[in-house]
Order: sequence, then structure tokens, then C-alpha cells
Amino acid sequence: MKSEITENRVIRRLEKARLDFGSLRTQMALAAILIFTSCLVNFWSTLKDGFLLDDFLHLDYCARFMSGDMQPFLSNLTGNWGGSDLMLSYRPVVSISLLADYLRYGTEPWGYHLTNLLLFAACAILTAALTLLVCQRLAPRLAGVAAIWSGLLFSCYPLHTETVAWIIGRVDSLATLFYLAALIFYWRAKQHDTAAFRKLSLLSFVLALASKEIAVSLPGSLFLLSIVYSLPGKEKFAHILKRAFYETLPYLAVLALFALARHLMLGSVIGGYGKTDFNPIHILTVFADYHSLLKILVPVSEEYRYLSQAMRPVLLPLLAILSLVVLRLLVKGGGKSRTLFILPLLMLWSFGALLPAFQIWHIHPNLVGSRLFFLSSVPLCMVLTLKAVPGHGHLTVRELKYWALGGFLALSGLYLVWCEVLSLNLRAWHDASMRMQVFVKELNEKALRGRPIILANLPQDYKGAGMIGRRLYLDIMLKPPLNSADISAKILTVNVDGAYFDKDGLKEALKLCGKEAEIIYFDNDLARFSKYPGGAQAPLEEGNLIAKLGAAQGLHLNEGREWKVLKEGETELSLSRTSPGCLTLHVPEKASFHLPLPLSLPSLYDQGESNLQLDLVKQTGAGHGDVKLVILNKEGQVVESLPLAGAQGKRTCLLSRLTCLARPDVADGGKMALYFEPGNYLLKGIYLLRQKGTDKP
Repeated sequence: MKSEITENRVIRRLEKARLDFGSLRTQMALAAILIFTSCLVNFWSTLKDGFLLDDFLHLDYCARFMSGDMQPFLSNLTGNWGGSDLMLSYRPVVSISLLADYLRYGTEPWGYHLTNLLLFAACAILTAALTLLVCQRLAPRLAGVAAIWSGLLFSCYPLHTETVAWIIGRVDSLATLFYLAALIFYWRAKQHDTAAFRKLSLLSFVLALASKEIAVSLPGSLFLLSIVYSLPGKEKFAHILKRAFYETLPYLAVLALFALARHLMLGSVIGGYGKTDFNPIHILTVFADYHSLLKILVPVSEEYRYLSQAMRPVLLPLLAILSLVVLRLLVKGGGKSRTLFILPLLMLWSFGALLPAFQIWHIHPNLVGSRLFFLSSVPLCMVLTLKAVPGHGHLTVRELKYWALGGFLALSGLYLVWCEVLSLNLRAWHDASMRMQVFVKELNEKALRGRPIILANLPQDYKGAGMIGRRLYLDIMLKPPLNSADISAKILTVNVDGAYFDKDGLKEALKLCGKEAEIIYFDNDLARFSKYPGGAQAPLEEGNLIAKLGAAQGLHLNEGREWKVLKEGETELSLSRTSPGCLTLHVPEKASFHLPLPLSLPSLYDQGESNLQLDLVKQTGAGHGDVKLVILNKEGQVVESLPLAGAQGKRTCLLSRLTCLARPDVADGGKMALYFEPGNYLLKGIYLLRQKGTDKP
């Protein structure tokens, strides 16, 4: 405000309001708006999706709470989350958030998806805030730019689809939200030496623990962050470690109290899925899984795009960032030596955040399990940004501009590629939601006819996006308030709890076909019901040898039949002259190959647990392709695929994991095949192994 003094009066004039773009506070406000917009644009389409899989279990106790039956909800506050029989967990914060949504939105799924989107946007903004604090300490010259880019990368990272698009996936976003808040409050407490921030940090830690078990890694992350905070100083490293340990003691005390409370409520400190194996070698083997690690760098759903086709465009901007880092080191050196510690410390944080998931860690080709990397993606985005954007003091202003421009171009390319892959990965969730709507609509129409209905399947998922999977979820979705009328009693299934198919139940259902009940199957590919054909199940031939590769004349089957040299388009299979008894497969780029296996699919219902095993060697110089077991319907279309575990040598796949064997087009003319992506392979044998305590064919 300016003043002008005249002879008789003082005239006051207001200055025009303006934004100070040089102010860090203004930059961060604009950054928050930009990051939120990016989250909104990338995930806006999820607001049209519906409820899926576990969502129904948690909607049920919310609906019962509103009708006066409060016990199921209250048990989530004092016992196992959702009363699940599959795992032990304590997540009351998630249950409270779902109840709050139910009070506001009822059974309208868009409201729950909106909450998921807002939680995700908050995580992205806190990622930017944490990056800003770290950069102000270590590389202040471009701290604002680095903060913006880390938040933007987090907003479009393609592995986030499972967490955001699936309503119950909010367990990870809620835990990450409070986890990041605890770290930020801790950092602010160190900056200002304020007890209030320390209390807020500890409170956030408790809320993170009550959201998901991944928060148990926070004391370790805080220990690393304390080291990062002290890096620019001249203090001895031993003193830094000692102080970091003492600062984590309050958090370790909170963790011990939480473990005690968890034990009193659940009867277990660890919980989780299945049996606990603390064998360090086993744990390292689990986390060293090549396919899961590759998915972190190439996060594309293989249901919609070949991995070999996605590899080059996704890795190119990452290689550009790596090239900038190497070139800068060669030209300008490393700058302050202690700042070089930030990269391994952040990577250690990323790995440490995964440790609580050691029982189930795996990212499947269709991205099932990708939610497990949600928290760990925060330090990943920070590392990429801090390496692409130079902020060290040893650069001149002119040099800083050139290096910043190179980093901007590399990060822009990565952002655009990730946005494209993200939209591709979201298709599975949109398609699954559409199929669920058709499923319920057609089932209601069939129920009105009055004839008993037998479902030969409960769709578990569509290309990685969960659908129903269990009879319990089917009953909830076919009753009010989710359905206009209760038709659950009119629907019979051949499924049992804990299994996707009941072999004996299917046989009994087949006997009723054409009599008092109609057996139907929901075809996920066609998104409609079809009538299930009757007929006897052909027995599987004795002997566990499926195929053995012969010498120079071809591939011989145990029945004496022979696989000839095959051609499919431009793909050729030819016998190797240098390796007798083996088959060399060269699958060119932009091609793929299906090798059929002589197995009767329906007969698998009559068998015990079986493994399909390949004696396979990936040859030197091979492409990035891989091998999967696929099931083809009678039209030759892929209806299900399973990865083969293992690296070089023996690759195995558990056949009981197949969920499509009750499909009419599989039971009547379907085939099992091996799917080879582009690459070079040396195939020695294919075996069927019975589960009798031996791994020998």
C-alpha cells in the first residue's frame, strides 16, 4: 500500500496483487496444483469403475453397521481385519475410512474411487515435499524443480494402478500417506527442534501402522533419513550413526507397543499370509526374482503389450538419465563426496520398505502384486529426479542451465512414456468393472425365470484386475443394498471356500445338466454367459513324461508321435545340429510362438497337484523374451496364462493355479501350449511332475 500526502488529506492507493514466482512458497503451491492435476488426469477414468473382489467383504460390514449390526465393524477395531480367513492383519484406519465413505456415498462406487484418488494425490504431494526438504539440505540450487518432478513421476508411475483403481487398494496409499507424514514431521522437528513436530511424527507412525504392516519399516527409513540430514556437515560418520540410532529409539518403542497390542488382539506378532520362513537365503531369493525386478523398470501389463515391445521405449528415458549422470561425473566430477551417499541410502530405503512383504513379494506379468511396491516407489522417484536434476554447488549458473535442460528433457520423456503405459495398465480395471456390471445384470435376468442356476465358475480376475473369486463375495453382491433383490439363494455354485473350483461339485453339477438346473459359465473374453456342455471327462494318460526332444529328425512324444519342424508366420523352429537331443528356438522380434502340448485339459480335474516343468536354457545373446504356459480355447484364443518360475535350467508352473478349466470353449476343444516371446531358447525337455515328494520325472 502506498501513501501520497497532499495539503489537506492523505490519499492511499492499493498496489496490484501479484505472484512472486521467485518465492519458494509460491513455487510449491503451484507444484501442488500441478501434481494434483496430473493425478486427476491420469486416474480420472477410475471414477467410472465399480466394486471388485475384496471390496464386497468390507462393504458388507459397513452396510450392516448402518442397519444396526455394529459388531462386524467393531471387530475390525479389536481383531483381524475384515474377519479374513486368508491372512492375519490389523488395519482399523482403513475400515474407518471405508465406513466414512459409506456414510457419505452409500453404495455409489465413484465416491470410494474419488477418495482413493485424493489419497493418492496427497501421497504424490508429500513425495514432492520430502524431496524438497532433502534437496534444500543437499542440493539447494534446484530444490523446487526436483520436488516438482518427483511428485509428477509418482503421479504417473504405472505400477500404481492396483493401489488406486482397486478401492481396497487404499491400504497402501493410507499407510504411505501417514508414513511420509511421519518422515516429514521428523525432518521438521530436527530443523526447528520442536517437540510438537516430534509428537505429530509419532502419531503419524501409529496411524501408518494401523493402516498396513509395511509401516514397520519406518524406524529403518527414519534412521537412513537422519544420516541424509547430517551428510553435508563435517561431523564424523560414527557420530552421525550414533545420533541416528538414538533418534529412532522412540519409534522402536512405539513399534514394540504396537507389536504387543497386535499379539493380544490377533495372537500373532507377524501375521501375514501362510507360514513364516525367516531363512535369509530364502528371503533374498524371493526379492532377487528377476521378473519382479524387471517389472519395476518396465512396469507394463503383459496382458496388453508384449514385454519385448515395451522394453525399448520404457528404458530409453531411463538410459538418458543414466547417461546424464555418467557424463556429468566425467566432466565435472562428483562434487561434494558425501552427497553421493544419497543414492544408495534411498535405494536401501526402497528395499527396506519391501521387507514386510517377504511372504508374498512377487509382481506377476499381469501386475498382480504391484501394490506391494507402492511405498518403495517414493524413493525410486526421488532417486530418478535427484540424478536427472543437478543441484550441486560446483556448477556455474550457465552450466547449471544446460544440465538442467538435459534433465528436463529426459524426465519429460519418462513422464510421457509412463503416462502412456499407465493408461494401458488401467484398461484391465475398466474392463473388469464393465464385466462385473454385465455379470450382475444378466444373472438377475436369469434368476427371474425361476429355474435353478448353477455357476460353473466364479471369475477370479480379468487380466489381473480382481472380480469375484469367492462365494462369499457373490452372496454380498447379489443381496441388498448392492442388489435390488436378494437372488443369492437362487444361484448354486461348484466353488468352495479357499479354492476356485470344486472338482467333485462340478461333476455333480454336470449330472444335473439338462434336468432341473441350468449350468452356465461366465465367459470373460466375450463378457457374457454361455451354457456349459455336458460330457464325460477324459482321463489323463499315465506316465509323467509329456515330451522328450529327439535327435536329428525331430521332437518325439512318448506315444511315438513326432513334432515336425514347425512354421508360424515368420517364426521357425529348427533342430540344433550342435546340441543333439535339443531344440533350438529362434523367435524373431515382433513375433511370438505357441508350442501346443498334448494334454487333455478337462482331465486335470481328476488329478492331484501337478507341475509342468521345462528343461530350458536361455541362450547367450537372446532377446528379452520369456516363456509362459497359456491355455487356448477351441478358437485358438488365449484365455489364461501362467508364468514359469525359475531362471536358467528348470522352469516350473503349478497346474492347480489354472482357473479356466471349467470354460465351455476350453473343456470342449481347448488346448495347452507354451508361449515363447522373441528370443533364442534351447529346449531340452517338457515334463509333467506329480506332487509325491519328488522332483524327478
